[in-house]
Amino acid sequence: MISGEGPKGEPVFVNRVLGLRVKQNPIEPRFKRLVEVVKHCRDEVKDMDDLTLMELLEPVRRVADVKAMAEYMGIDAKNESHLLWIAKMAVLDDLPDDWREEILPTGELTYVNNETNERTSEHPTEHFFRRLLMRERRKPRPRVSFVQEAFDWPPARYRDDVDPKGNILRTKVIPASGSFLDFYDVYGRQFWYDVATERVTLDLMEIKLEPAVVMVQRVFRAHKARARLWEVHGAAKKIGSAWRTFKFNRLTKEVSRRREKAVETIQKFYRLKRLRLECSRELFKQIGLIGKPSFARYDKSVEGLMQSNYSFFVVRRQVVTLQRRWRQKMAERRGIKPPKKGKGGRPQRNKGGEQHLADRAAWED
Repeated sequence: MISGEGPKGEPVFVNRVLGLRVKQNPIEPRFKRLVEVVKHCRDEVKDMDDLTLMELLEPVRRVADVKAMAEYMGIDAKNESHLLWIAKMAVLDDLPDDWREEILPTGELTYVNNETNERTSEHPTEHFFRRLLMRERRKPRPRVSFVQEAFDWPPARYRDDVDPKGNILRTKVIPASGSFLDFYDVYGRQFWYDVATERVTLDLMEIKLEPAVVMVQRVFRAHKARARLWEVHGAAKKIGSAWRTFKFNRLTKEVSRRREKAVETIQKFYRLKRLRLECSRELFKQIGLIGKPSFARYDKSVEGLMQSNYSFFVVRRQVVTLQRRWRQKMAERRGIKPPKKGKGGRPQRNKGGEQHLADRAAWED
C-alpha cells in the first residue's frame, strides 16, 4: 500500500498488488475499533484486554505462526482452547529493547543481546510465556458463553495477573468458540481461525456450532447420569426402607418373645413362691405341733409364724428354736440334765457311755 494524490490533489491510497485506489486510510477502521474497545471497557468499568490492544496496534502477519507456537509450547488446541491466547501473545510480543535478531550463514535465526553480546537460539521472552502458561493452567477453567456480547467484546486476559492491591486476577467468561481464535487483519476486520484444522471463517454460527453440539451432548449425558443416579437413589431408598422394616419387625418379634418369656418366668416364680409358702406353713405347723402338749403360748407362736410372710429359712429357724425351748422346758420338769453340745450346737454322739445315751434319748423324747 502506497500513498499518492488524486486528480484534485486529495490524498489517495493505492494497493500495489491489486491496483486499487481508495481515499480512506486502510488502517483507519483498525484504530477506530481500538477506540471502541477502550471506550467500552471504560464505560463498563472493565479491564482492558492486553492481547486485543497489542493486536490492534500491530496485527499478526501469519495466523499459522500461532498454530506453530501452540504446538511448540505444548498447548492442546482441543482440550486447552482457553489457553491459545498465550501462544497468540507470544507471537505478537516484540523483542526486548536490548535484544536483536540475526540470521547466521547457515540460515539459523539467533538472538543477540546488545549489551552483553550473549547469543541464544531461544526467544528472550520464552521463559516468561512458559511461566505464564503454567500460571494459567493452575487457575480454574473459565466459563464459556454463547451470548453475542461475549463475541463482540474481547474478554480481559492478563499478562500480569496481580492488581495494585495484590489480588489475583483471572478471566471468568470467554466466548464459546472452541478451537477457533479471533484475529484482526491490518484493516481492522475480525475473522476466526481454527487452530486445530486451520480453517478460517467469518460466520459466527459456524464457530458456535461445535461448542453448542458439545454442550448439548454434555447436558444430555449429565441428564442421563442424573436419571440413573435418581434410579439408584430410589432403589437404595427402597432397599433401606425394606431393611429397616425387616430389622424393626425382627426387633419387635424379639422384644415380644422376651416379654412373653419374662412374663412366664415371673408367673412361674410367683406360683413356686406361693406353693413353697403354703407348703412351708403347713409343714412347719405340723413339725411344731405334732406330739407336743397343747400349750397356748407355743401354739400361738407357731400359728403366728405360719400366718406371716417370712421366708422358708426364717420360719424353719424360728420353729427349730421353739422346739429346742420346748425340749429344754420338758427336761427341766423331768430333772433330766441336757447333753453336752458339740460343734454346731448339736449333742455329742461318740462321747460318754450308757448314761450319755439315756440322757440323750430322754432329751429327744
